Amino acid sequence: MKITTNNNTVNLLSKAKQSKAKQSKAKQSHNLLIIHYYIKYFKNLFLYLVKSFLISLFNYFNVVKIIIFNCEVNND
Repeated sequence: MKITTNNNTVNLLSKAKQSKAKQSKAKQSHNLLIIHYYIKYFKNLFLYLVKSFLISLFNYFNVVKIIIFNCEVNND
């Protein structure tokens, strides 16, 4: 009777360890997924900021070019 109890106890402990390992692996996988989405979000945010900066820079130089062109035309 004791042997059966010990085997049952060992089996339960083994199953508990396996379950805990599976939960740990699932949590690790979930954390990696969250990190992946944060990286994707910040990459998109960075690209948006760079694009906005380049567009504003382009518009600034177009305005400066127009002002200079108008000054040259008005001087004639």
